[in-house]
Amino acid sequence: VGEVDAVIFGVKGYALVSAAKSCKYFLGDQTIVVPFLNGVEASERLGKIIPSSHVANGLAQISTTITSPGVIQQTGTFANFIFSEQDNRYSSRIKDLQLAIKASGSGAPETQDIDKAVWEKFVLFSKSLILTMIFSGAIILLYPITKPSYMVLITSSVFSIFSNGSVLIYFYKKRDLISSGSVSHIGLAIMLIGILFSSGYSSIQSKNYTGLVWNSDFPEEVNTDNMLLFLNEERKIGDYDTKYLGTRKKIKKSGSFINSNYLEYIPVINKYIIKKDIELNGEVIKENDTIEIDNNDITYFEISFKDASREIRLFPKVQTDSNSDMIVFSPDVKNDLLEDFYVHVRTYPDPDQDIIWSEKDSVYIKLNQNFYMNDYVSSIVDIKTKSDGINKNQFLVEATIKIYAEDQEYIAKPAYIIDDNKVGIIPDIIDDLGIKVYLSEILPKEDQFKISFETTQKNWVIIEASKKPFINLMWIGFFIMIFGLFLSFKKIKLHNV
Repeated sequence: VGEVDAVIFGVKGYALVSAAKSCKYFLGDQTIVVPFLNGVEASERLGKIIPSSHVANGLAQISTTITSPGVIQQTGTFANFIFSEQDNRYSSRIKDLQLAIKASGSGAPETQDIDKAVWEKFVLFSKSLILTMIFSGAIILLYPITKPSYMVLITSSVFSIFSNGSVLIYFYKKRDLISSGSVSHIGLAIMLIGILFSSGYSSIQSKNYTGLVWNSDFPEEVNTDNMLLFLNEERKIGDYDTKYLGTRKKIKKSGSFINSNYLEYIPVINKYIIKKDIELNGEVIKENDTIEIDNNDITYFEISFKDASREIRLFPKVQTDSNSDMIVFSPDVKNDLLEDFYVHVRTYPDPDQDIIWSEKDSVYIKLNQNFYMNDYVSSIVDIKTKSDGINKNQFLVEATIKIYAEDQEYIAKPAYIIDDNKVGIIPDIIDDLGIKVYLSEILPKEDQFKISFETTQKNWVIIEASKKPFINLMWIGFFIMIFGLFLSFKKIKLHNV
């Protein structure tokens, strides 16, 4: 190559010496050597290797990244190169290099005090380093963080926030500009912190403390990290008194949840009929009204979590595919500022599995008379007869039975059909309570009805509950990063115009 007009150093500090030794052959009488390294010692170190008369001093204000070996890409639109002779003289070779840099599209402003400019940049990053050590050290000690890889990640992310934040403030104050590259880097750093804590420090709340194995065929983590909840039976999960309240369906349009027990599906019209008058969000829905469900294949499980200060109700869901055996489990989440609470359903009773019922138990009762059905207080509140629209020799009697289970009310509607001299009995099943109810006999003279019932295991669900700290930081960082990329795209578009 031979002698050149200018040599620009953009290497890392550790490569300065070897690079300086190799550039001696490029030096002519008026060759200028300008270091654009971070720190304040680059020009002094160069002066010990090559004649100091060639050495100037400088700094770069630019945002770049290494895209591949030997390829450095500018990530922002702002690029300034400030340099001067070491004694601040405005020499001809300084002027010529400034003109060349400006011709390339970058900035090369004059400076009256290059040492001050270099130190200002150094102090800018030194403050960031000091703040990084303070804040990352506090996080590591107080949280605490014990894994070395997590320590490195949290320190580098915090440094990225402070250093890019300093650059952002500097450019805004000095040039009234927003550095889009700094905004994107801050967003990425915040996002990495959110990912670190939400993934690395996610904690299982539903640990199985009962000593029971839910199913020997389940993987070990399902038995140890999940809790079995029977309907209306309270168990401790984390800090919460937890109770499974039953299955729910979501109403189309309104998005409200309704107790599955209050619904009777009519396949012909693909709608549900309400079994009893209910009030939902201030609206009264009458018995026998039809209602549209958002998706018949989705079942929601209402679960209550209560501590000393509040009650949370979550609705994790399960979606089945009627055309295949595929089942999709989806969690429900309670979002808080510092952490999110996730609840998944891991398994539940198979609706297609054969149910083993107990022997029938029966009781003779009158209308509105209380009786016990599997320890639940129950009563017949209404008897309806139907003959319209069916064979004239047929007569149907339907009983409406209320079953009170703790703070919930269930409705059973068994039916009794008389067809000439034949009798048919149609039971109703309350899945939540594990009860099959029959209207077995009608005794008009005694003004009584024979109610029979069979029982099985009541409804249950196995759930996993976990807390994910600072996951909101991931989303905040993501949107900040997208905003920075948007600013970059906008600046590039304006620059091209």
